[in-house]
Amino acid sequence: MTDKIKKAIEKMDKEAEKINTDMAKVISSHIISTYLKTDDNADIVLDEKKTLKDCMKMITDNARKLAENNTAVVEDATVYEWVREYYVFAGDCTENKIIDLLDFV
Repeated sequence: MTDKIKKAIEKMDKEAEKINTDMAKVISSHIISTYLKTDDNADIVLDEKKTLKDCMKMITDNARKLAENNTAVVEDATVYEWVREYYVFAGDCTENKIIDLLDFV
């Protein structure tokens, strides 16, 4: 593991810790385990313009578009695809954990 990847993992962990929600922890874990295997992807995570908070906002905004009665249940693969699109990672999503986005206000 390179120093760049270590720094990207540290950034993800700190951002997830600051947000302190299960969703942030799952998404951060997914990014680390699925994408932080190359320096190119580490560079993307280390870009100051890319944050977990903004990624989660995009996910929430996308889920709101699908919501009925202020509730949306989004398949894991869809959420992980949105994560990949936000960060512009290459590759397919392979993890499978349930992420429910409920009761939007």
